[in-house]
Amino acid sequence: MKSLLIAVLLVLAIAETPEECVRGKCPDEVRSCELNVFCASAAISVYNKCGGNFDDLKCLKQEADKSSNGRMQELDDCATKKCGQFLLPNQGECDLVGCVELFQAECIDAGTLLKGVSCTATFFERNPQCECVKDI
Repeated sequence: MKSLLIAVLLVLAIAETPEECVRGKCPDEVRSCELNVFCASAAISVYNKCGGNFDDLKCLKQEADKSSNGRMQELDDCATKKCGQFLLPNQGECDLVGCVELFQAECIDAGTLLKGVSCTATFFERNPQCECVKDI
């Protein structure tokens, strides 16, 4: 079980930004929206309402949920299903994003390489605030 959690943290730590996640995991939906003038216009509106930041997936989701554009809804659904880790709260019970950043800083070298098995094996011992990740 612990190794599965470490694997999840590793995947999340390497998984770039929310925008890269959506573009990488929802390419058909992104392209469909970009090619449709109404969806593209809705996407620009959502982008502007979120302060011009594609990496604020929570804001983007809230604004996209208000859209009646079908392609925007398809993109929103895909992003939620495939990049939902960015929608988890950063505050409160479990700071998943903070734990991923800690894991990345402590155990990932050169962006994608593990620094060592011992780093991953003792991650939760060194970072008890991340124990909550086991419950997600």
